[in-house]
Amino acid sequence: MQDRKSFADRLANQNKSRQKLEERLKQLASRPKKLTSKVREKLAPDSSPTTDSPLTSKRVDPWKGARVQLIADRTFHETASGTAARLQPWARTLINVALDASESGGVHLCFIWPAEFEPIALLHSLINLERHFAKDMFGIRTLLYPGTHATRLSLNSFSSSRKDLVDLYRSMLTTEGGYAHFEPATSSKAFESVLEALNNIEMWGNEAPDPNLGALTPVFVFDHGQNAWEPEARVQLDNELRKIARRSNRRDIKEQVSSEWSDTIEAPGAMFVLHSETSRKDWKEALASKALSGLHRPELLIFNGTSRASQSSFGSVQRIPELLRFAMDNGYQACGSLVITDDPRSFFSLRARLAELRIAFTTKVLAAEGEQAILATNALPDGWQPAQRTLAYCTASIVDRDASQVALAFQRIANDSGSEGDASHAAAMTACLFVLRLSNLPAGFSDLSKLDDNETDYRRRENSWVHVKTGLEASLTAGAFNRKRDELERAVAKAERLIDDWSDATPMAARLLSEVKKYALDSRSGLSIVLPNVHYVELARRFLKRKLGADWERSDQRTTWITQSAVKTALATRAQASHFVFVGINRTILKLLVTHQDIPHGSTILVAYRQANGTLITLRGLREVAEFKAYRGRIGLLIQELERRLAEVPNPLLIGKIGDINLTFRFDETGGSSSGGEQNAHKFELENGRSMFAAGWVYRYGSEETPHFRRVAASAVNVGDLVFEMGEELRTELESELHVGSTSSRSALYPERILLKLYHDEVQNRCSRIFGAKTRSVLARAILEAMIRIDPKVRDCRPGRIYYWLALGSEGDTRPHAPKDSKYFKVFCKALQMDEEQATRHWNFIRNARRLNQNLGRELATRYAEILFQPESAEVYRKLSEVAIKRLQASAVRCVFRVEAIVAPLSSKSSERSGG
Repeated sequence: MQDRKSFADRLANQNKSRQKLEERLKQLASRPKKLTSKVREKLAPDSSPTTDSPLTSKRVDPWKGARVQLIADRTFHETASGTAARLQPWARTLINVALDASESGGVHLCFIWPAEFEPIALLHSLINLERHFAKDMFGIRTLLYPGTHATRLSLNSFSSSRKDLVDLYRSMLTTEGGYAHFEPATSSKAFESVLEALNNIEMWGNEAPDPNLGALTPVFVFDHGQNAWEPEARVQLDNELRKIARRSNRRDIKEQVSSEWSDTIEAPGAMFVLHSETSRKDWKEALASKALSGLHRPELLIFNGTSRASQSSFGSVQRIPELLRFAMDNGYQACGSLVITDDPRSFFSLRARLAELRIAFTTKVLAAEGEQAILATNALPDGWQPAQRTLAYCTASIVDRDASQVALAFQRIANDSGSEGDASHAAAMTACLFVLRLSNLPAGFSDLSKLDDNETDYRRRENSWVHVKTGLEASLTAGAFNRKRDELERAVAKAERLIDDWSDATPMAARLLSEVKKYALDSRSGLSIVLPNVHYVELARRFLKRKLGADWERSDQRTTWITQSAVKTALATRAQASHFVFVGINRTILKLLVTHQDIPHGSTILVAYRQANGTLITLRGLREVAEFKAYRGRIGLLIQELERRLAEVPNPLLIGKIGDINLTFRFDETGGSSSGGEQNAHKFELENGRSMFAAGWVYRYGSEETPHFRRVAASAVNVGDLVFEMGEELRTELESELHVGSTSSRSALYPERILLKLYHDEVQNRCSRIFGAKTRSVLARAILEAMIRIDPKVRDCRPGRIYYWLALGSEGDTRPHAPKDSKYFKVFCKALQMDEEQATRHWNFIRNARRLNQNLGRELATRYAEILFQPESAEVYRKLSEVAIKRLQASAVRCVFRVEAIVAPLSSKSSERSGG
């Protein structure tokens, strides 16, 4: 039989075990505490432990007081080029302000100018990294408003040094009993796994790219349809993890990273993006959600009031103070808040509104200059201050006042007839904007509304007074304007009188004509005219050609046409060679006039009454800001000139209530129906109320793949995908780089003419590379010989046909540039080393060059996208520099939107796919 211990022996063993356990617990208590995210939540300010709590004396907050040093030792790189990037000095200051706010609370209104401070999402990642390097693995949680599903994409543009992160990981490793222990101040299994993976890659010597900031930052966007926070990225460090040799190690790290990365509560350093389309009801749902409630509340609120955000969603920027007040009244009063803007008007407006809502705040103003305002490859040194600007006097001409009076009448009717979103309000505001935009047009109304065989019905409709008046009459019939019927009829009558008076020339156009006669005809000094975009260049040229008649050719030879996107380069090269005329003034032109080193003395500004009044208010505010002392001389001169010109205008108006609006007509093709009325393309409903039509290919954005922009069939796009849609600003920049709309190009207003020019430019460049510099006749014979070598059957092809395919004819040539039979033309393309797809595309387009329709508008957008995302071809055949292509590709990220719903072509078997 087995011997059994006595009851006394068993009691003795139990006592011995208790003693050992007590000794072990004492040893553990004497060691520094490893605070997990849950323990950290218990130590949050709104649930601080009492002084008698045993955790109080053990609390370790090394991230408190974390700051960016004067000489930043963090290493970053541009993802596309691999070029090292450093923090700009003002960005370093702003990050320190954010770190202070996250610890001490308070509202901070930050104004950065004249640089464009974008993208704001980078700010969160940089703040988060500072907390990580202070051994706070859980990082900082922020709420960002307003944003979109594409807000996170800018994080993929920069990478953080893997070596720096590995050094951080190893600094927290301690050895005890032959085992290594990871000892951070706060714990996050997901982020520790990321650091461990990077350490393995570094230790094993595998070549892998540095992790981009997007791979280190969990992002959640509030889905106002589902009332839930949706994780944006589901794969982290995918490219880096591929370099780990053992599959089991890759699998284990992926599982550990993913376990918390998509968890709204445990995600390390999470950024919560509140969409710009959210309403007040959505705010309540988002702020009270489990992800942000109680102990999980963000430490910092970031509000994006930049000019870029205003262009995307002006109303969202205007609602920032209301959201801040709402958050403070609903449990967020202890959170730090940053309201950031780079637009002077938004700064003064936000400052006044915060005061009205009785929100205590401090103001931080930072002078900033440079193309890259946060991380820059050529960052300015620490302690940088803006250089004193030389005085440059500009003459101003206020070209109209009556339009502002009529526009005010329509605005009053809109405000009294409904709220934003109502059809009546939209109809009255459309009339208000039409009158203001017409007053700012450098042509006559007949030039804008002139019926052209090549012009689309959509474009004529959107930029016609008939369309505006029809909207007003529809709302009137519905009874929306019953109380304002008489006032509306008077406003419409005044607007129509103005339109009749401006049929031949608006006041802006008449003043421009006098400047052209003075400097391009009567003087030999030459003239440079700065206009908003290539479409306005074409309208102005059409108007001047009509008015100058026989003198047009001579004046055009002495005139340089410049778009706003290209004016900086033009100022550097032509400032001393010609007289500059700025047609209209907006935030971009105002920055140039005040800050650009090469603004010529005596330049002319043609400005509408509404713009002059708003600009004067802005300049007076800037003059009082001490940080902009270097620009104060120029600011003072502009104030004096505008005050003098406004004083000459009889019966001044109080027009301050008209907001900061875009005073240019739109010419992009956003209609989706063909001339036959049948939808022949996929319709993509995008976020922020946008829509896009595509019949063939679409460029889809994927953050987990390189290159990020991939061409896919329109039928392969699904709801929730991110797609590229060419924006007006990016299109203008690209056309400026391609010199579309210059004096040497054909009409920039019509897509078929731009496409024709792009085709001929490519042909000329290929001929130069393949056959060398030859006369047209010799070149045609050489091409014919090459064609015969490819296919002997083309011996019957006449040289005259090749002549015609090689170059454009006279001004306004829109004849078909290909034969009815494609066989000779395709051999011609093969001789120029074009592939079959390119040849077919050129042939299909050129055959239909006479018929401008919306398909051509989409074709032009597709061709532009190919130039952007096929850089090798763009560099060789479009003569775009590598620097220009990378700059344009960086801007392309701003034109990415999420697909909310899809409507297939009516000819398709599946008529509609949506994300319901």
